[in-house]
Amino acid sequence: MGPASSYFGVLPPEIGAAATKLQSELMRKFNESLPGSTLTVCLGLIWVGSFIPQGYPAAWLAIAMFMSLGLLVAGVPRVNEEASRYAAWLAASFVCYALVYGLGVMVHGGSFREMDKPIRFVVAAIVVLVAVRVPLRASWLIALLVAAAGAALGYAVYDRLVNNEARVGMFVNPIQFGVMAVVVSLMCVVLLMGLPARWARYKPWLWIGTAAALLAGMLSGSLTATLAVLSLPFLVFFVWGRGRLRRSAVVVSLLALMTIVGVTGARVSMADRITSNTARLENFSSAWGLFLSSPLIGVGRDRFIKLREAERASGSLSAYASSFNVAHNEYLDALAKRGLLGISGVLALFLIPGWLFASLMRTRRGSERAWAGAGLAATAAFALASLTQNVITHGSGSNMLAGTLVVCLCLALQRPTEGS
Repeated sequence: MGPASSYFGVLPPEIGAAATKLQSELMRKFNESLPGSTLTVCLGLIWVGSFIPQGYPAAWLAIAMFMSLGLLVAGVPRVNEEASRYAAWLAASFVCYALVYGLGVMVHGGSFREMDKPIRFVVAAIVVLVAVRVPLRASWLIALLVAAAGAALGYAVYDRLVNNEARVGMFVNPIQFGVMAVVVSLMCVVLLMGLPARWARYKPWLWIGTAAALLAGMLSGSLTATLAVLSLPFLVFFVWGRGRLRRSAVVVSLLALMTIVGVTGARVSMADRITSNTARLENFSSAWGLFLSSPLIGVGRDRFIKLREAERASGSLSAYASSFNVAHNEYLDALAKRGLLGISGVLALFLIPGWLFASLMRTRRGSERAWAGAGLAATAAFALASLTQNVITHGSGSNMLAGTLVVCLCLALQRPTEGS
């Protein structure tokens, strides 16, 4: 008998042998599930940490990367060619964005500090190449997604009642807070409608997550979050199919109406809305003009700020609009600061994952298709929200997008098992 059997030496030989075999089997299963379970918790805590002050979502992404590097050294199971190809494409979109961003920083003599956000996508690229090889726990991730919705609502209520904030989410930015909350709500909706019957016990919790995250988004007063909700009708048709479109239309209409009315009500005043929207239009026009002045590589972050100060001094840009160091539009900001080179990275970050998830939705069924739909929902929502906010340039947005896409791709490629 081996060393493990010494624990059962006092037992009769037959029982001792059976106990030793059971112990070995349990240890094997434990060792197989430990990497996946650990990555599951790290990736899920990116969602939860995004809605808590000092929640350190970037730290959880970094821990997932070190875990992945350790697994690469120790050896992880080989994955089938299809899954490997999908993971490689998603990793390529992350790396493309980071490289293009980094090249823009180098060309314009920027500081390494500007690479903070794109580096997170390089980290996520390492994670997805390993996470696709280990079994993530879907049930745990659903629980963590709903927990994130609860954390968002809890903080929103605290901010409103205790801190007396008219727009909640000030610790990160009300617009960012609203967008991330709506993304969580959209994912809950897609999973709620897309998961097969055997996941029925999770659906009441997904309803709670949908409502909690949506209410948190409403309390942020973010009009950008409303843009994210506009992806719902498309998702209803694409994810659930024509046959369920009518039944789902009621849910979609209520969610969209609640968000629009709630966001409008959360704004401080009509004057604030006019100021905010006018400043956005000014920023859009200014960014477009700066892009035209240097269309290939843009003007860089430092010159972007200096040129806008000059515009303010000349009277062509209001003081309020010039106080922002971004264009309030991810696409125009990339064009102005990094030119056509920069916009290629942003488009890769949205178009490649969108294509991957759309492709998976055509070929997958059941829970795999539901997670592909959740990935498509997150991609579409972030892409739409980027029209009126620098969602990805902000660290909270890069964490949320990268972590969400990794989770959704891995679960869309993972064959479901009971209890996963």
